[in-house]
Amino acid sequence: MLSKLSSVIFFVLLSLKLFAQDTIVLRNGDVLRGKVVEVGTREIKYTTNAEPGSAVFLIAKKKTKKISFGSGEEVVVTGADKEYRTSADLQRNIITVSPFKVMDLGMGYGVSYERQLGDKKLVALILPFTMIFPGRDDYYESDNADLNKNFGYYLNPGIKIYPFGQKKVSYAMGANFSYGHTYIWEYQRNFDSYTREYYYDNFKKAKTRMALMVNNYLNLQVTKHLQIGINAGIGPVLMRKVKYFSDRDYYDNYDYDDNVVGEVAFNFAYRF
Repeated sequence: MLSKLSSVIFFVLLSLKLFAQDTIVLRNGDVLRGKVVEVGTREIKYTTNAEPGSAVFLIAKKKTKKISFGSGEEVVVTGADKEYRTSADLQRNIITVSPFKVMDLGMGYGVSYERQLGDKKLVALILPFTMIFPGRDDYYESDNADLNKNFGYYLNPGIKIYPFGQKKVSYAMGANFSYGHTYIWEYQRNFDSYTREYYYDNFKKAKTRMALMVNNYLNLQVTKHLQIGINAGIGPVLMRKVKYFSDRDYYDNYDYDDNVVGEVAFNFAYRF
């Protein structure tokens, strides 16, 4: 009788040892218990029943934080840190380069710095700077105008809001105060009413404007550090001013017809 009882106890202990529970801890905090059958490159196979032929379940490796085996061994899942789950997993500093950018005053390129605030990183401060190279300003310009001298810049400090948080694909919107300044060189043929003669005049036009702009952003988080995206914005001009500098004259004018400021850009960004 004792020998039979001992045999039963032995086989029960052996079965428990053979099916000692493994613990799979997920990155969202959930815990799965069972027996790990296989750890692959992209997924983990496990079963919850010791019976032969029982169902085998799959869980994505990128969702797994660690595996604690029944033997006492613990394995932290590597490679999954290239993915991210929530805003809290992402770095809060972003440097963005815009190799292609179109502003209302011309085409160019830009760079910006973004600092995300709070644990959930729903709000950020952003400081973009853009160099632009305007083309022909209006149809009165002569073809002799040196367009290669035209240049300008925009400085657009603002705030950025992620209403749905940050995921693989994230949407953000924000408001920017926009200060822009451009220099445009013109070469025109004019008529002098006193001498009754035509003359050619070289002059530089300096445009200054201040505006408020609403921007929309769409970002794709390629890795934990690399991000690509696009943004587009538009807004009203609050103040506009133009100065003319020439060999014959200089004057100011506050009343020209640019009433809207806008931009479209393609961006590469690095988080750190």
